[in-house]
Amino acid sequence: MLSRVIHGARISLYVGFGAVAIGITAGFVMAVVTTYAGGMVDLAFQRLVDAMMALPGLIIALAIVAVLGSSLQNVVLAIVIGMLAPVVRTVRSQVLTLKELD
Repeated sequence: MLSRVIHGARISLYVGFGAVAIGITAGFVMAVVTTYAGGMVDLAFQRLVDAMMALPGLIIALAIVAVLGSSLQNVVLAIVIGMLAPVVRTVRSQVLTLKELD
């Protein structure tokens, strides 16, 4: 019984930690690059983020898994895409604050 719990926890931890690590890293990089690029690049990317935030992350994740299949990598990718918008929004606001100080 314990071995089944440990085996299940291994998969859950892989998905959880993998999605958070990739999501935060990708969101940070996207936010910094588009904010410093400014202009139309920043505006277009923020409209994309607004559209992503209009839909619940779980709905986006379910749609992605339905299209791509239910492998572990696809589940991690779906969760990353679902959580990307709030990370980008938060990092962008901080980068804008720092950019205005310069």
